[in-house]
Amino acid sequence: MENLSGKTAFITGGASGIGLGIAKAFAGAGMKLGIADIDAHALAAAADLFHGCGVAVHPVTLDVRDRAAFARAADAVEGALGPVEILVNNAGVGDLAPLTALDMVQFDWVMQVNLDGVVNGVATFLPRLLARNSGHILSTASDGVYLHLPNSGAYCVAKAGVIMLMELLRADLAGRNIGTTILLPGLINTNIVDNFLKLRPADLPAMTQTKEIHRVLTGMLPQGMDPELVGRKVLAAVMENRFWLFTHPAARDALDARHREMLEGLAAATV
Repeated sequence: MENLSGKTAFITGGASGIGLGIAKAFAGAGMKLGIADIDAHALAAAADLFHGCGVAVHPVTLDVRDRAAFARAADAVEGALGPVEILVNNAGVGDLAPLTALDMVQFDWVMQVNLDGVVNGVATFLPRLLARNSGHILSTASDGVYLHLPNSGAYCVAKAGVIMLMELLRADLAGRNIGTTILLPGLINTNIVDNFLKLRPADLPAMTQTKEIHRVLTGMLPQGMDPELVGRKVLAAVMENRFWLFTHPAARDALDARHREMLEGLAAATV
C-alpha cells in the first residue's frame, strides 16, 4: 500500500502511547483518522492535538470487548470519513502479576481486552475489507511473548494469541489485496502501567505485589522508545506490506534460544 494519502485508518487505543504515535505518523502521511479509545478524556485530548492541522479526525469512545459497540464505532467512522482502509488493533492493558498469583477474574479481563478485542476488530472490519478486496490489518502484540516477561502472565498469553491469529489471517488472505502486519514492540515510553491501574474494573479483586511491580515498571518505561518512532516504523511496514515488525533487535537472542530449544525437542522426537 504505497500511497496512503486520503485513506482512512481506524486505530484502537489511539488516544495515547503507541496508538497515538501511529495516529501522528498516519496523519503525516495525509491519512484520515478514526481514533477509538475507552478513555474519553484522553480521547478528547488526542483529538485536540490534530485540531487546526488539516487532519480529518473522528474520535469514538470504545470498549473493544464489546463487539456490537465495535460495529457501531466502525459505522460512525466510515460515515464521517469514508471506508476504513487500515485497521490498527492496538488497544491493550498491561499486567502486574505472575500466573502463580493471578486471580482468574483479572486473567479474563486481560484476555478480553488484549485478545478478544483484536478478534472483535477483525470480525468487524475484515468483511468490509474483503468486500472491497483492499486494505491492511495491523495488530499489536509484544516481543515479551518471546522474552517471557515476569509478572505479565495473562498479558503474554493474550499477546501470543494475537500473534497466532495474525499468522493464520495472513495465510487465509493469501492472493487477496489485503495486507497484514504484527507489531512486536519492546520497551516503549507509554503510560501502559498507569492505564492498567486506572482502567482496571473496580470489581476486580485486590492485587498483591502491585505497588512494587508498579514502581519498578514506571521507572523503566521512560527509558523506552518514543511512541512516535514506533509510529513511523508502523507507517513504513504498512507501506511495504511487511508482516513481522519488531522495534528492538534485542529480541533476537530470545528468538534464537526459543527456536534452538524447539529444534532440540524435534530432534529428540521418536516415532
